[in-house]
Amino acid sequence: AGARAAGIPVAVCGELAGDPAGALVLVGLGVDELSADAGSLDQVRVALAGATSIELEELGRAALAAPDAGAVRDLATALLGRPAPGGTSAPGGTSAPGGTSDGTSLPTGEDSARRP
Repeated sequence: AGARAAGIPVAVCGELAGDPAGALVLVGLGVDELSADAGSLDQVRVALAGATSIELEELGRAALAAPDAGAVRDLATALLGRPAPGGTSAPGGTSAPGGTSDGTSLPTGEDSARRP
């Protein structure tokens, strides 16, 4: 919230940004832009589209309170595996390869996540 309040965009580049579960956590923590290998962006887009802004914010808060990285991954994987609003299933927790070889980025602002 500090960076956002100061008008400073926060971007993450790398494998975590290209992992659907990792991307959910990063956006839930307030990251504004993700940059990853182009091959992983479709899975990340689907994951983000399958979660509401409220769900992502709740995931971010839960991640901060989690005892370790494994617990955070479990939280994100659970969000990926639950039925999406509308009755369809969200994508499974399969990790996509990350990287930054082509500099492709995906904005993660309010317009990227479906609203409740």
